[in-house]
Amino acid sequence: MADRSFGFLQGYDIQLHFLDTNEGESIDRDEDGFPLTNSNNISLYRDAGIDELVKAMRDLTQKKIIDVPPGNKFIQNFPSVRSFHQQIATPVAKNIATTLIENSRGAESVDEALANIWKAVVPNGLMKHFPADSNPSVFNNVPGGKPPPGFALLQSTQITTPPQPTKPPLRDDYEGFAAQGVRYDDEGGGTETTAPESLIGQFFDQYIKAVERDTQLFHSGVTPAGTPITSTAQAKVTI
Repeated sequence: MADRSFGFLQGYDIQLHFLDTNEGESIDRDEDGFPLTNSNNISLYRDAGIDELVKAMRDLTQKKIIDVPPGNKFIQNFPSVRSFHQQIATPVAKNIATTLIENSRGAESVDEALANIWKAVVPNGLMKHFPADSNPSVFNNVPGGKPPPGFALLQSTQITTPPQPTKPPLRDDYEGFAAQGVRYDDEGGGTETTAPESLIGQFFDQYIKAVERDTQLFHSGVTPAGTPITSTAQAKVTI
């Protein structure tokens, strides 16, 4: 069965599997045939889909996470969130691209390679895009956007930080991270573009579960009559 994030990620042009094929750009390699960790390769990886992956991280937070009840879309109207996402986009993309290249050399065990990719995508990628985890001083007491039902004014929304998602159980027979730089579908073959369960998809799926299960919100404001009011909510991802 496809992971929950599969359909969402299909909307982003991630074509890492085309690198070093007739349909993609050629990767710079050393004399042993391993990809070089250089600016050109990082750029190729970003162009082939890493920037799209970071865009998906941003869109997941800005467009797909709401709180229910009472249904106030707490992320979308915060200029500080959008500004922060713009600031971190390039560093996150470079980090992920560098990690994929470094772990496509065949020098690491499969377990270590997958653990490194998990760390690059989840703690250093997805979690940085979640407001409470990204920068508590900026995001953990944020001005309200659209007031929830019953509020005349939403003064603030406090967001708890979900714990780091548990790394999903992964197959131990992924082969040859060197062939296309990284192979990220369920069978380890870089030519599959529609694998129902992908490494990246599983990472997103575990992140979504953690956000929905463990993220609490606390709205404070006033009623139309001016009486102080509070309301709690839980995050939900609408995909």
